[in-house]
This record gives sequence, C-alpha cells and structure tokens, in this order.
Amino acid sequence: MKVLFVIEAYFEWIGVRYLSALLKKEGDECDVLIESSIVKIARYVKKEQPNLVGYVTLSGLHKFCIASASEIKEVSPETKIIFGGPHATFFPKVIESDPVDYVCQGEGEIPFMELVHRMKSNGSTTDIPGIWAKQEGKIYQNPPKLLIDDLDTLPLPDDEIFEKYDVFRKSYSWATMAGRGCPYNCSFCFNRQLKDLYENKASFVRFRSAEIVIKEILQAKSKYPNKKYVHFHDDTFCIDKRWFLDFAHKYAKQVGMPYFAQIRANVVDEDVAAALKESGCHLAGWGIESGVENIRRNILKKTISDKRIIETGKLLNKYKIPFLTTNMLALPTETFEDGLETIRLNQKIKTSVPWYSVFQPYPGTDIVDDMRDLLQIPVFQDNFDFDFHSKSIIKNKDAKKLAKLHKFSVLLTKFPRLLPIVKFLILFPDNALYRIVHRMSHTWVYSKVNMNGYINTVLLGLKYEWLRLKFLFLYKKKSP
Repeated sequence: MKVLFVIEAYFEWIGVRYLSALLKKEGDECDVLIESSIVKIARYVKKEQPNLVGYVTLSGLHKFCIASASEIKEVSPETKIIFGGPHATFFPKVIESDPVDYVCQGEGEIPFMELVHRMKSNGSTTDIPGIWAKQEGKIYQNPPKLLIDDLDTLPLPDDEIFEKYDVFRKSYSWATMAGRGCPYNCSFCFNRQLKDLYENKASFVRFRSAEIVIKEILQAKSKYPNKKYVHFHDDTFCIDKRWFLDFAHKYAKQVGMPYFAQIRANVVDEDVAAALKESGCHLAGWGIESGVENIRRNILKKTISDKRIIETGKLLNKYKIPFLTTNMLALPTETFEDGLETIRLNQKIKTSVPWYSVFQPYPGTDIVDDMRDLLQIPVFQDNFDFDFHSKSIIKNKDAKKLAKLHKFSVLLTKFPRLLPIVKFLILFPDNALYRIVHRMSHTWVYSKVNMNGYINTVLLGLKYEWLRLKFLFLYKKKSP
C-alpha cells in the first residue's frame, strides 16, 4: 500500500515520522510531499497514485487542506483522503467536506495503522476507534478510546522521510520528543480537550525510557554527522523530575550534544537546573505568556506567580543556562500598558531569547468560551490568520496597538531605550517597515532556537515565506 503525507510548509512533524516507521515496518510505502501549490500536489498524486493521502491539519490552514484534497479527487478519485492533526481532532466534522474520507482523532498510531490494515484486506473501515469514516454519504463517528501507555513499544521514528529535503538534511539540529502530554489546563491550549477524549487519561503524560531516546539520537548522530544539536519538542520536558534526572545523567555521558527543551517555571528547582547544565542544555524554553499576573491567572489559567517567574530566571542565570521565553500580546482585556509589562518582565529576568506572538483564539480552546460567555468579546472563529505573527482578530480596545508593538517586541526587550521610538512608530498604520523589523528579529530568535546560524535561517525563512505568500495570494481566497 502507498501512503503519502502532504504538508504545506517546512516543518518536521514527528507524528508523521512515527507513522512512516510503522508503515515501513509492515512493508508499506510511505512518502512525504512538502508543497504549497495545489496544482503541483495534484500533479504529484496523479503521477504516484498513492492509495491514501494524509494531511496534518491546523486551524487556519484546514482550508488549504480541503482545497488541495478537492483537487486530488479531481485527478485521482480512487485515492482516499484522511485528515489528522489538531483541527481534525477537535473539529472532526471537517469530514463533512466533500473530499475528506476519514478523520483521525488524537494520537494516530493505533487508529491509523488499523485503518491501513482494513484497507489492505478490504475490511470494514466504519468502526475503528479514533477514525471517523464517510461511506456513501453516511458519516460513522468513532471517538478514540485508549492512549498508548508504553511509548517504548513504538518503533524509532523514521529518520529518513524528511531528509530528502535540503532544509532538514543540511540542518544542524535533530528534532525528537522524549514523551507526550502536559498535565496543565491553560485556557489557550488544547491539552484539556485532548485528555478528555481518552478513557485512560490518567496516563496522559508519558515518557519513553532514557535508553530509547538516547538510542534514537545516537543513531541519527551516526547516520547524519552534521547533526550537532538536539531539539526536543516536548511540551514540558522536566515535568517528571525522577525521569529527567535519570535521563540528564545518561545523556551527559552517552550523547553530550547541546539541546533545546521546553521547561516550566514551577518545576525548576536547584536539582533540575543543575541537571540541565550538566546534560548540556544550550537553551531552555518556558512560557511567561503575560507579564500581568492577573491576566496570566484569570484569563490564561496559568497559575504561576511573578515571584516564581523571577526566581526561575535567577536560577537559570545562576547556572548560566540561556533561556527563551514565549509571550503573547493582544490578549483579551489586555491594555497597551499591560503589553509593555510583559516586555518589562522579560527585561527584568534577563531573557536571553524573547519570543512574542499575537494571541489567536483557536477554536475548541477554553479561552474562546470564556471570551464569548464571560468577557463578552466576540470571536469570529473562521476568520483568524494562519499564523500568529500577523494581526489580532479580537475586538479589544488596544488590540491593534498591541499587534503593532509585537513587531518591535524582540528589539525592545533587548534594547529598552528604544521605547520612546517604538511608542512614536506605532502611532502610524502597520506597514512594510514594521514587518521587516519583525522578520529580522524573529529570524534571529529562530536561529538561536535551532542553532542553525542566522544566514542559514534567513535562507530557510525566504523559502518558507515564498510558500506562505503563494498560499496567501493564490489559494486562500479560493479555499472553501
């Protein structure tokens, strides 16, 4: 059986690597196509004739996926289409769109592989847990049941499927995940809703054994000598302190490559900070989100105090561990002065690499319900942009000013004396200069996170930006 995954931009989806490993283990063919041209995608499918085409769907980009799948059906009617990823998980009714045959909800390995087995044996595909199916116009809804308790039972993710692209093959970094799941219920995130899909949600946070993670990294290091840096995509890398201390000790001895990992302020203590340093953490990422504690607690449901954030910053600085913080501007109820407080808090803790985005009320998250029901802020859920750096779509007094502040946020964090100039500049309408400043400063952030160097990151950005612009001008308006 031939399976093709279609992705519109250069991002190494680790879930696709796992599915590819499972497919190849069963003797099936698996490939990935990274392309934003709907015409080229259809042409590729017509030539290769895969049995199944899978899309990783994100809210905001799902329209592109629908438009692309429609074009595939025009040239290859027998090819089946499956949507997975966050948008399909939380809005499985996307299967009502004409070209979509299946939707995979939640973690894909078990339901996806069962679907493939049924397709190969001509069995029924209408009763697979985790797979919504459409046959002869009728939709069969099958929510997922169980998470994979033991991640070590999975094969090592396919380390070749993305390497045919220069962007990944020539990259100095290796992307992986040590575990899955986050125990917290921040209102802007989908974790609570994802947990609620499963019967065994108590085991939502799981880690692979240190030995398996290290085996994967050493295999990649041997196969691709240019890989000098590991990027862990875990939501909360240090959440299980016992696991992390064991892993850090073994990683330091057996691997020794610098790495990036996401941590969380309330789980970093002296032991964890020392282990991060010992194991070679090149950059630790953690979320501040807002510099106003009231917004952080009551709007974002992230119950971390200013005091704890400042203490974590001091601890990481003590061990000389550079850190990246993630922050949002144009939040519900946020004023322009609140936005400046977020920047000031980053200045106070001496953030090494500040990351800022424009808040987007993603459908299905708790904050959308809160905005509508408690804050009386209208949300137009099908109108947000497909990135989180362009504009604010919420009706908030200072939202437009905060979206313009976002363009200068990285510069302002590193150079506080620019504040009077920035305050003057944002009096004017958004323009190309603002976007150039933003692109240049956030390219610097990307280069630090991925350790690929500024010039290499610029080249990647230009390639990705061209794809993004093509989608914006050629396909976005045409998408259903």
